[in-house]
Amino acid sequence: MAVIGALAVVFVPIVLAAVKLALTYETTEREVFGTPEALTDLAAFYSKIEAAPHDDALRAVTHFPPVRGKSRRIPRAWLPPRFAKDWGTDSSELMVRPPDVFAYYDAEDRLIGVQFGSTRSGCFLSREPMACPRSFGSLHRLQGEPLYVTLWIE
Repeated sequence: MAVIGALAVVFVPIVLAAVKLALTYETTEREVFGTPEALTDLAAFYSKIEAAPHDDALRAVTHFPPVRGKSRRIPRAWLPPRFAKDWGTDSSELMVRPPDVFAYYDAEDRLIGVQFGSTRSGCFLSREPMACPRSFGSLHRLQGEPLYVTLWIE
């Protein structure tokens, strides 16, 4: 019993700290992506990406496929102003460096979804409710039809 008590004294604070950190990420992401204004901007942004699958500004990225199909980096200039200061990159390098924004297309160049991704959290946009990659940790749906907005926390 003494060993179990000692282990509890060590591990309980670690578990509580991890839960608090996860809640902090979720709260922060909800403030960024979950306001009515942000959701309106995300819908307009998604429509813009959906209409331009062959635009030269969307750079193909072959080594970052969390979903089947094609991945393309979205340039910072295309992001709504509220997101451009913290997301995206102006670099032409094709290295994945968070926080970044990618569009995912199927074999027929139909948009599957758009991911705002960093190392620990982000947001996934799609017209399909189940399109969010399974590799993401916990998922938190902010909005349903017509555009599903889902937070993910690792």
